[in-house]
Amino acid sequence: MYEDVLFVSANVINHPVLGPVHAQMRAIYNISALANISGENPYCHWNSSYCGIVQHESFFKRFNEDSLEFYMFSHWDFNWQEQYPRWSINFILFQGKDVATVKPGDDEHQISIVIPYEQKKHSIAVGKALASHFAYMPQRKNGLSGSKEAYLIKMYADISKRMCYCAT
Repeated sequence: MYEDVLFVSANVINHPVLGPVHAQMRAIYNISALANISGENPYCHWNSSYCGIVQHESFFKRFNEDSLEFYMFSHWDFNWQEQYPRWSINFILFQGKDVATVKPGDDEHQISIVIPYEQKKHSIAVGKALASHFAYMPQRKNGLSGSKEAYLIKMYADISKRMCYCAT
């Protein structure tokens, strides 16, 4: 169907490229507070624990308000206007043949930039495939740990219990 699409990503909460998309779509609460972080870009650096927490808390609020539609879009083309930026490969679909040339080292760079550029193909995120990436290592080192980590894990566990109708 999409012959020019090489890699497909979920619509990921706490994603360096999709975070600003979510902010523009008004999915993220307290966006003005993000702009006031000393020395930080208001669109959230991927290594900011504060921005990660705000993105997770926004998801919880939207989930509890039954307003996840604020996150939804058809698809997001990471390679719009033939640009090949780096994007996070946390939740992706691919065919084995398309990653056969990946060498040890920075696989994310190869998958998000090098391979699509060489093949002149696109990588997209599917809006209705909403997923959450808990934290990057720098976020954990910069404060998304301890009680903050426990709080977020509990919130996700509560959502899981509400959504999963499996036998206990």
